[in-house]
Amino acid sequence: LYNDYILNEIFKIYAKSDSIIFYLSDHGESLYEYKGKLGHFVTSRFTAEVPFLALMSEEFIQKHKETAQKIQSAKDKPFVIDDLIHLLCDVAQIQVQDYNATKNPLSAEFNAKKIRIFNQKADYDKELKGEIAQPK
Repeated sequence: LYNDYILNEIFKIYAKSDSIIFYLSDHGESLYEYKGKLGHFVTSRFTAEVPFLALMSEEFIQKHKETAQKIQSAKDKPFVIDDLIHLLCDVAQIQVQDYNATKNPLSAEFNAKKIRIFNQKADYDKELKGEIAQPK
């Protein structure tokens, strides 16, 4: 709840300006869903999935309609945080030599079939995505 409060306070600061705020966690957390374990040191769906939000001000939505629409359309696309720089370069309209449109969920060239390996050992889509909470 404290984290939600802080995020809301930040958004209130920028809500009346041409702003977008990206928020993401650095890791997921198992809250006893994975075999009764607490923490983020297990390889499971519950530690692989992290919150990722794009909070757009009304002014941003009005001034950047195409970008806002692309963000809304991409909300359910599979994404790995490792590729965040490609999305940010697109939104900020920054051109860099290593930009890769296949790693940007806002791009028509985005590769939604990319294999997503978690903890260097598990294929998320094949092994983790369908996990059901097992408290014990």
